Amino acid sequence: MAFKYSCFISYRHGKGRLLKRIAFELEEALSSELEAVTELPLYIDKTIESGDLYNPILATALCESVCMVIISCRSISVAPIVIVRESIRQWKLWKRNVSVC
Repeated sequence: MAFKYSCFISYRHGKGRLLKRIAFELEEALSSELEAVTELPLYIDKTIESGDLYNPILATALCESVCMVIISCRSISVAPIVIVRESIRQWKLWKRNVSVC
């Protein structure tokens, strides 16, 4: 499968605006930098609901991305490595059931 996205940006969705603002500013800055080297767009999810850890659309976009950037902060009650491990675990479970990557 060919890559569809240059970068997958992940951040904790919630009621606060800080991480969302940081994520969108990072998206804009990375897009500007990457347009000189690739035509692949960035992927940033704008539809996930707060508290969702996983869905098939995100798993597919992650499979189709060259790299992943995780935006985290101290206010997240779960350590970032736990979030990454859970994301990988969920992706592996999903991949067993659906052949995407």
